[in-house]
Amino acid sequence: MIPDLSLVVLLGARMAGALPVDRYDVIDRRLRAGGVTVVDATDASRAQRADLVVLAKRRSATPVAIAVGATEWSLREQGFRRVHVLPDQSAVDAVRLVTERLPNDLRHETGPFDVIGDVHGCRVELEHLLRELGYVVAHDDRGRAVDARHPEGRKVAFVGDLVDRGPDTPGVLRLAMGMAAAGNALAVRGNHEDKLVKALRGNDVRRDHGLAESMDQLAEESAGFRQRVLEFCDALVPHYVLDGGALVLAHAGLPERYHGRESSRMRSLAIWGENTGQSDDAGNPIRYPWAEEYEGRATVLYGHTPVAEARWVNGTLCLDTGCVFGGKLTALRYPEREVVSVPARRTWFARPGALR
Repeated sequence: MIPDLSLVVLLGARMAGALPVDRYDVIDRRLRAGGVTVVDATDASRAQRADLVVLAKRRSATPVAIAVGATEWSLREQGFRRVHVLPDQSAVDAVRLVTERLPNDLRHETGPFDVIGDVHGCRVELEHLLRELGYVVAHDDRGRAVDARHPEGRKVAFVGDLVDRGPDTPGVLRLAMGMAAAGNALAVRGNHEDKLVKALRGNDVRRDHGLAESMDQLAEESAGFRQRVLEFCDALVPHYVLDGGALVLAHAGLPERYHGRESSRMRSLAIWGENTGQSDDAGNPIRYPWAEEYEGRATVLYGHTPVAEARWVNGTLCLDTGCVFGGKLTALRYPEREVVSVPARRTWFARPGALR
């Protein structure tokens, strides 16, 4: 099985229809078009093979090696993400390239969805918003929210940053994880989940921007719960493509050329966004205004950058309305394009500067 967007590089193997390594322009054009491109690099130099890996990553395609007489570790050192080492050409002749969807491909999920902005540990506001959206919240025998179901079969989609800063990160996670397990919600990975995963693994991470609060709150939970949190957050993908390609969810937003692709650049943009290198008067980083340049077909829903009001920009909508900073928790009903918000109970975390 290989991803359905791949550059398959043959090394010591022969397959009918493979492109010669010197047809760089054709290889590039096929990668831009999508699908699987197969290249015979058996007689290529190491530099030419490296160029193919670079090209694949530039086009957000997965570089795959199918090799005879090589070692897996040496090929992974050269940058191949997937490696298939075969004993001889007869084994190659039996190979059939079978593609699989990338984890971000949920085009078969058509909704309707209720897409919710950055929750940041505001569990009470999340329950309030879910009820406003028509969900029935279920509780366990200790009165803790563990699931929410819509009577009409709608599904919640979280745009990331469920954790940090707010008063009840464990409660938010317990509810979101329960909804996801029951098939009532999905979520993409935010930068705060990204840092929380590293902290839960014991890595040396600066416990700022609310991470300290999350770790203190999670320390009051069982080791089993913390392990489930780690597994849940670590499994979150950077973005989803939904509704036949008409809807894209990414925590920090995502330009069209990265939709449905898999690469380190896509991951960085979807989770962390891109800063201009400048800061505003309050010391907050000024983020690159990618939405102002967006011309894509898909609607892109995201969070990450707190705003006072959700406002459409070129088919994109930021749903982070700063609940944890005393603003609102906001959702978009999709495909109805109806914005629904509930106010924060209070300012849970001080943020320098006003919401934009």
